[in-house]
Order: sequence, then C-alpha cells, then structure tokens
Amino acid sequence: MNKRDLESAIVTDFSKRMSYGDYLCLDSLLDCQHPLSNPPHHDEMLFVIQHQTSELWMKLMLHELQAALRLV
Repeated sequence: MNKRDLESAIVTDFSKRMSYGDYLCLDSLLDCQHPLSNPPHHDEMLFVIQHQTSELWMKLMLHELQAALRLV
C-alpha cells in the first residue's frame, strides 16, 4: 500500500473548523458570474466561466513563477 504517516501539521478533520465550501470561499466564487447580455444568451455563462478559470490558472502560474524566482 502507498500509505505513510502524515506530518502533525497536516489538517485532515475540518468538521470543527470550517467546511470545504468555507475554505474555498465558494459563496463568493459562485457569485462572480454575471452575464450582461440582454436578452440573456445561453452560451454567455460558458464564456464567463471559461475566461474566469483561465484567469485563475494565470494567477497560479504567476504564483509558481514568483516562488521559482525566489529560489534562483
């Protein structure tokens, strides 16, 4: 089996701390999609979500590049 002991600092029980949704701020995240077309266009939600996720991936890329630069 691929089991190992977890480091003591790793939290595995969030039941007394916060929920998954709270940790990820899902209420805020899922309230960020506001299509503007009038009348509403069905594909606009897809467009908004796709571009928002692309921005999040770019944010992660910058985070990783900054971490790598600190090691150089």
